[in-house]
Amino acid sequence: MMLMGWVLQIAAAQTPTVPSSPIEKSAVTPPLPTNPLLATRTEKAWTLTGVSPADELPQDLSSQQVAAQLARMAYERYRAADASANQTAQAWILYRAALSLNPRIAIEEDLIRVATSIPDQDLSSAVQWAYHAYASNPALDMEVAQRAVRYQLDRLQDPDSWIRRYAIRLAKTNEIIDRDLRERLIIKLLEIAQTRNAVLTADLTIQGAQIIREKSNFPAVAQLAVSAQASDPYQLGVIPLILQDPEVYNSYMRIQMERVLTPQKRQLVKQNDVLYKVALEKYEILSFLRFRRLALLVDPMDPEAAAMFARFAENQRLYDLAAAGYEYSAALGEYGSVQDPDRDKTLMQIHYRNPTDREICLQIAERIRRSGRFDPMVEGLAAKAADHLGRPEQARAILDQTQQRIEQLLAEDPNSDAIRPPILATYYAFVDPNPEKALASANIARQRFPQVPQIRSLFGYALSMSADPNLARDYVQDLTDQDSIAALTVAKLALAGNDKKTAIPHLLQAVEIDSSLLAVEQAVQILTDLGQAPPSTLAPEDRKILEDEFSQALAPSFIPPAKRFAVKFSVGGNSTSMSYGREIKIYLSIQNLSSDPILFRDYGLFKGRLRIDAFVRGDLTRDIPRLIETRILPFSPIAPGKSMLIPLQIDTGSLARLIWTHPQANLEIELVGYLDPVPGEADGVRNPFPDVPPARITLKRTGLPLSRAILMERLDSVSKGQTAQKIQAAREMAGLWMEQLENSRSGIPYRYYQIDPVVYLDALRLCLGNEDWVVVTTTLSVLDAMSDPVPYEMVQIVSPLLHNPNWPVRMMAMNLLSRSGPGQFQKVLDWIAASDTHPLVKDLAKTMGVQKVSIDASKSPSGVSSFSPPALTPESGQTRK
Repeated sequence: MMLMGWVLQIAAAQTPTVPSSPIEKSAVTPPLPTNPLLATRTEKAWTLTGVSPADELPQDLSSQQVAAQLARMAYERYRAADASANQTAQAWILYRAALSLNPRIAIEEDLIRVATSIPDQDLSSAVQWAYHAYASNPALDMEVAQRAVRYQLDRLQDPDSWIRRYAIRLAKTNEIIDRDLRERLIIKLLEIAQTRNAVLTADLTIQGAQIIREKSNFPAVAQLAVSAQASDPYQLGVIPLILQDPEVYNSYMRIQMERVLTPQKRQLVKQNDVLYKVALEKYEILSFLRFRRLALLVDPMDPEAAAMFARFAENQRLYDLAAAGYEYSAALGEYGSVQDPDRDKTLMQIHYRNPTDREICLQIAERIRRSGRFDPMVEGLAAKAADHLGRPEQARAILDQTQQRIEQLLAEDPNSDAIRPPILATYYAFVDPNPEKALASANIARQRFPQVPQIRSLFGYALSMSADPNLARDYVQDLTDQDSIAALTVAKLALAGNDKKTAIPHLLQAVEIDSSLLAVEQAVQILTDLGQAPPSTLAPEDRKILEDEFSQALAPSFIPPAKRFAVKFSVGGNSTSMSYGREIKIYLSIQNLSSDPILFRDYGLFKGRLRIDAFVRGDLTRDIPRLIETRILPFSPIAPGKSMLIPLQIDTGSLARLIWTHPQANLEIELVGYLDPVPGEADGVRNPFPDVPPARITLKRTGLPLSRAILMERLDSVSKGQTAQKIQAAREMAGLWMEQLENSRSGIPYRYYQIDPVVYLDALRLCLGNEDWVVVTTTLSVLDAMSDPVPYEMVQIVSPLLHNPNWPVRMMAMNLLSRSGPGQFQKVLDWIAASDTHPLVKDLAKTMGVQKVSIDASKSPSGVSSFSPPALTPESGQTRK
């Protein structure tokens, strides 16, 4: 109903309760372990719940229409950018009033937002009641649900709060331990959510796991991590949870590993400790590769997620995936105009590691040459790639040209960065072997950087090339566990003495450390020649598990935002025309153009910040920045090829007042919508993605056509029409009178049908004197758009309504009259707060009052007769003497 009363719609499909996932579970996957939190529940405790904010109020009246009007008034108060504490308290009372008139009104989200913004009251019972209903909402907003959870957990610290007494009752113990109370409350909230919303269930499970962790029950924490991940496959909160404690990590990995193994393999590895350890190590790699890929799926524009995926794949010698990851990072950097001079060189190194990408290496080398850069190591990799491709002549030509360029620089610019001693030492040691030149360059590097381990290793390797094994060994012996070149040096010296027993472990260590591409390549070749080729970190069948989960898209491919999603406005009925007093349904539509789901998360592609600006043109000119500024976190992803529709209430704030108080104006209203806006030029804002422009739409509001015949028809409807006709006529008469009022105050710059304002005022007097209290409250709600102060003649008409037997009428009349002018209505507010028969009217009067005085309810306030406010002059709004 309100802006935040989301009715999120997935185009052509009903919004699923459980989010769609790239994961396809195997038919042989064993069932998940029982959630330790829910295993401790007791059925009797489950019957407890919060109490509706309207539960103890008189239920003497009902009206869906008036309930909606009260809810709208509440929304306008608490959603205002400068909303005060009093306005928020008034919004709470108005929402309670709406709920009293229509117990089925869908305002649970608004109730949670308002209640959690009132710090000086314990509203935990109402919040839990609203949470209970809201958890099953197919349009649930995770930010709202999380606010409700945080509020209830925070209120546990208040010894007098309803939620603390409730939690103690749930715990069924006289020993009050805050941790146990938090655990029991999480259990209750989780039980409410578990069959209704998988994402909320996962979020609560993570919170519960943190509480269980305080008890050092690490196996239970691991089970909860598994449960959270199963409920919400995009829940990245599992990662820090399992990394906090080694016991949790080990238990989690064991549970998950056994779930992905076939029954036969599961039985086999359990019977053999060595096989079990190997299988567990394989699954750890599989699990973290999955986490890295999942992080990039959740936010494909996160450069850190892309870099971490690429680095992890490289460290696990999954070079095809690493190459895809680095290509992705490069494309992402180019999209964001991030300059990285080493980007091409890094890509070349990764592609070189993958035997099927050697041709790509040559292409990248040529690209680097065209940029004017010279790098001996780039040329060296190009030569080696050509040699691997069976082109020895091309390889030799590249090396000869490189040598000529090196000699030229040594003669013309010996301090050039391209020929620094460490680079030349590596080149002559591993690319174009030359023991003398390698040792000379390595020695210069060692003299300049004697404490750098990599330089020491390089010097030791150069010594080994010069047949000085003992001295070489002295330089590298203590570095074999941290540098690949050092490990390779020791291995080659051992092989020179035919000591394979020493050589093979050091060769494997060089591969494992992986600190030098060319050293690792040489180590792998030697191991292969010895029949000891290092195994791949993931077997094909292991990789297939992830490929199935990510629909064969395990290797990421960058898609620019403009091709990933589209954002636009859409209107109900496809008509951009508006008419006075008629609601227009307008949505912000987000269409998923990609093959991946799109998520709203703190760590997702969309963070959920929404801003709508309005620009009014035509008979009136008004710029209204931040007409709507809020945050949404819809729990359901946008599935590939689907759209999400976010309903917007644009007739709010100053735009609503302009529309309602100028019914005869012809207006064009341009709306500009931003998702996650960032600062732009000239103090403006823009979307975070340069290729995705803000959404725009122009609505046309045709002025209310008036003639004497039409006016007589409306006046006739006020007195003789059906209820719906009376309500529409009342809206128009209120708007027309406020338009005349605006003209008398500041003038209006467009032509309008002129008539004596008394005609409209008399029509409003009929509307406000109607025997149908729904018509009266509707008229008062439209007049709420009037700018302050309320004119004297309207005060005279509305004042008698403070005696109306129907409390919604009294409430709205008091609301309007409270704007008579500073302090003008205070005594009446004090009187109402002390003597009105309805508790909500009394409570609202208290929040509207500036001062609090002790009042004898049996007497009228001084200077006020029969609830009449102090008389005001129509010209100045000052008290008439």
